[in-house]
Amino acid sequence: LNLAPAAVVQSVVSGKADVAVGAWYRSEARQKVVGLTLPTYIDPMVAVSKDGLDTVDAIMGKSVGTVTGYTWNGTLQEVFGANVKQYPEGLAMYQDLESGRLDVALDGSVAPVEAQKTGVLKGFTVALVKADPRIPDTMQPPQSTLLYTLGNEGLGAALDDTITRIHADGTLAGWLKD
Repeated sequence: LNLAPAAVVQSVVSGKADVAVGAWYRSEARQKVVGLTLPTYIDPMVAVSKDGLDTVDAIMGKSVGTVTGYTWNGTLQEVFGANVKQYPEGLAMYQDLESGRLDVALDGSVAPVEAQKTGVLKGFTVALVKADPRIPDTMQPPQSTLLYTLGNEGLGAALDDTITRIHADGTLAGWLKD
């Protein structure tokens, strides 16, 4: 199934899907409702903007977009206040960025690069957000994981075995580089 991000976690929780593949971040709250595999990779926060913004101070006072469900969303609200708008998925956020309704989009490192490969975000810079203690996820980037149905320990063990193997043999690094 290809679902909107907001529906993916619920599909695993409800048992409609056994596994969710993607850049799902490990968190204590998420671990209460779904199984989490070993980390697959680190997914640092990036800023997508026309001006190459890459610091919290540079983003202050700008209109900021992010996708619902990121571990950093609560912190963004605290730091940037009413300037933050959350989107159910990245494409709508990118459309607002391209149309000028947003100054900067804060996203994981993979999605905007993939979007640029398809012709989205032309003329925009994707920059790693520099470490800032006001946003802890810039200090210690989130770990991506696969989600699986809570309590399905056999499936979790099989997924962890595969992740361990593709880390060790370099397959995962090759996929991420590609």
